[in-house]
Amino acid sequence: MSTLKFTLTNLTCDACTKVAQLKLKRIPGVQNTSFERRGSKADGLIESEPALTLTDLRSALQDTPYGIEAAL
Repeated sequence: MSTLKFTLTNLTCDACTKVAQLKLKRIPGVQNTSFERRGSKADGLIESEPALTLTDLRSALQDTPYGIEAAL
């Protein structure tokens, strides 16, 4: 199993985090997701098989205002 850490951006409320999480869970191969919101951003972690890229995550969120950045 592969783990990808990232930062989710453009969040305005807890519901935004939930919507983004639901969309990312729909990516084929995703086994687990977790998010820790801090203001307008959230630190995220996805476990999947096969490995995902940030581009895969951005594609899943393309119809939303949420962004994906590399984790620091």
